[in-house]
Amino acid sequence: MAYDIGIGPRVFFLSDWSGIWPHPQQRAHAYHAWGCTLAALPFMMGEPHLPDMYETLVDRFDPELLHLGHAYHGEWQLTYDFLRRRKENPKTKTVFTHGDYKIGEWHKLPPLVDIAYVHSPTFEKVFREWSGCNNIKCIPQGVDTTLYYPVDVEQDIDILYMGHLRPERGSRFRTILRVDKEFDDLWVGGSRLYPVKHPFDGGFNRLYSEWSCRAKIGLCLVPDEMAHIERFFSARLLCTMASGAFALATYTPGLEDWFTRGLHLDWHVGDDELIEKIHYWLEHDEERKKVARQGYEHVLQNYTLHQQIGGILRDLGYLTEEHFQKRMKEYRKNG
Repeated sequence: MAYDIGIGPRVFFLSDWSGIWPHPQQRAHAYHAWGCTLAALPFMMGEPHLPDMYETLVDRFDPELLHLGHAYHGEWQLTYDFLRRRKENPKTKTVFTHGDYKIGEWHKLPPLVDIAYVHSPTFEKVFREWSGCNNIKCIPQGVDTTLYYPVDVEQDIDILYMGHLRPERGSRFRTILRVDKEFDDLWVGGSRLYPVKHPFDGGFNRLYSEWSCRAKIGLCLVPDEMAHIERFFSARLLCTMASGAFALATYTPGLEDWFTRGLHLDWHVGDDELIEKIHYWLEHDEERKKVARQGYEHVLQNYTLHQQIGGILRDLGYLTEEHFQKRMKEYRKNG
């Protein structure tokens, strides 16, 4: 059934609860905008009774659509029996979005999902091998525009990086230490214990926006072990751009399929070029602000959760293509 009158299906959303990935609170805004009723729970590690609890809650909610969000290996193993039982109900459709990049290391399982959305062709291949699902589309992460927005405040931070900064992260750890040595005003969010001049405790979502809008340059780094993945980029990239900040990203093959260099953002290959780029963009204030604004508008036009969720509902037959395009035209015009 296609819901052209704006009454969407009942959706049960199951995901991890990490701050940077779109969690139930963020998905809820988008699902509600499309007329859906949403119930949500996080994955929780180390709790063997949870599949039964999930089953009980889902049975009571009786969803038409089960949405599985970002998850790690242990979480998938924990919920596998639950998912298998849900697929025995023919009226429940299942969608998967954006799994961990180590998904190829998991055990091969019978098909669990009707449609999947992944970051890149690399993920598409390994997910197909793992899940047996052939209905797979490549789309980037989406941002919740109620959480990420530019704020008219003074840009009093030269360089900002928010995220994991542990020695075992390897290349990102070394890169940040080098930038911190080269520049006096690098701020690093995540923990006050980070070995840099300006560390601070910080997470993601709204806090990410509140810090990013103050930064002249937001660093969006991809570790070396992931830099080869086709058309892949860190979720921090969209978060940075949607906050109205200038994004300087690690180049990955095919990044130009999503963004235009010098128009929406800039990228670098290796630490030497990164240092050169930071010097350049700090010295070219007006050009940097123009690119940041164009990048912000590009993200809000193309990479929002509203568009992503609407596309899922369309692809599963809950919306007609005509209704989806009409609503997206109104959304792009009015926000």
